Order: sequence, then C-alpha cells, then structure tokens
Amino acid sequence: MKSVVVIGAIGLGLLVWAALGQSFGLVELPEARLVPSALKSQHILLELESADENWLNKLEEHIIEADLPDSADSFLCCVYNSDTDSRVTRWLECVEKKNQINRTEMTCETKNVYDISFNVKALRRKKEDK
Repeated sequence: MKSVVVIGAIGLGLLVWAALGQSFGLVELPEARLVPSALKSQHILLELESADENWLNKLEEHIIEADLPDSADSFLCCVYNSDTDSRVTRWLECVEKKNQINRTEMTCETKNVYDISFNVKALRRKKEDK
C-alpha cells in the first residue's frame, strides 16, 4: 500500500513540476499542433480536349507532373459537361480523398463519382524512365 502512495506522490510531483516549468517557460512539453495546410485536400480541375479523351490517363499525367506529396494517392473524381459560350466543355474534377470523404468540395452535379488510387512512386519512376 505504501508503494502505491509513493508512486502516486511521485507522479503528482512530476505533473506539478511539468505544469509549472511550462508556464514559466523552463520546460517545453510536446504538444499536438494543427497544421491546416496538411489537412487541406488537393483539388484538381482539368479541361478535357474531346469527348473521346481518356480522363484516367489525363489524371495520371497530371499527377506525374504536379508536385503532389506522396500521400496524395487516392482521389474522388467525376466527369461532367458545362455549357458556356455556346460550347460544351467537358471537365474532370478530382478531390484528394482524406480520412473522411467530403464530397461537398466537389462542384460536379453528377452522381457518378469514381474512387481512384495511384501508386505515386511507380508513376514517378515511369516519368523518369521516359
């Protein structure tokens, strides 16, 4: 029983010492820091040249050329048309898929959303081999 009291007192003493040390700036304790840029999803919007253009190849080329982090390997994508200036434009829109899927970041109106994953390291090797 004495050992439990001694261990508790030592633990309480360490807690008080750490709290006082940090409040006076003598001790710096590790903290969790929220980094907004790391939480922000990559948003990709590409115009497709023709109706027959392979949008998956276009996305792959963009990922190879863009300076995306290695962790950016999974995307939610949709293909849609927009009518502007008496011309129909075909768009590919993709949002990086994070832990929680947030489809509200996408402006496409279609219900067809594709879940695409890439091996980014293999794509970069492919670029280097060219």
